[in-house]
Amino acid sequence: MYIFKVAKTTVEINECQKLLYKVFVEEEGFELTIPDKFESRSVYYYAEYENGVVACLRFVSATQSEIGLPLHDPAPYVSFDNRFTHAEVSRWVVAKDHRGKMLSTSAYKQCWETAEELGYEFVVSEARYAARVLHKRIGFKEYSEAFHDPDMTVAGDVENQPNAIIMRAKVSDLVAKNSINNSAKAAVVVEQYVNIR
Repeated sequence: MYIFKVAKTTVEINECQKLLYKVFVEEEGFELTIPDKFESRSVYYYAEYENGVVACLRFVSATQSEIGLPLHDPAPYVSFDNRFTHAEVSRWVVAKDHRGKMLSTSAYKQCWETAEELGYEFVVSEARYAARVLHKRIGFKEYSEAFHDPDMTVAGDVENQPNAIIMRAKVSDLVAKNSINNSAKAAVVVEQYVNIR
């Protein structure tokens, strides 16, 4: 059984970062700094299975001093009407042995309720273009044209062809869409590994 939590201790945050490192750096070969400069304003939300972290994502809030989101120079792709109401859903990973499993919509609902409690009106994400269908199923909408991000390149990508897209969702809509009482299905299938950073 999966248990979903907000990481509140250093140990929990470290376990999330270990999973990020294993998936992004060791398995996928991305060059990432983990932890990075956004940690001081990051909140991790994670799934635990048999006392181990098997999935996680983080919310990163904007600051007054800069755009303040991990999106790589988003200006050419998006314009935020009020960036201080936005958080980025960043570095969403699922451990290899747990991909393709059934995750309750209540887990997503709890995740977005956490975002709501943190005061975010919108969440944005730079997603792999191939993963946009999953994002749409959860409740995100395309917020930019597809573009090429060299930092998102994986084996099989064609050089300089679009491989990323910015997705955005209103948090209250995500809470409503992912509510078990509001859903015809009681589960969402995570069909593939999702690179969201």
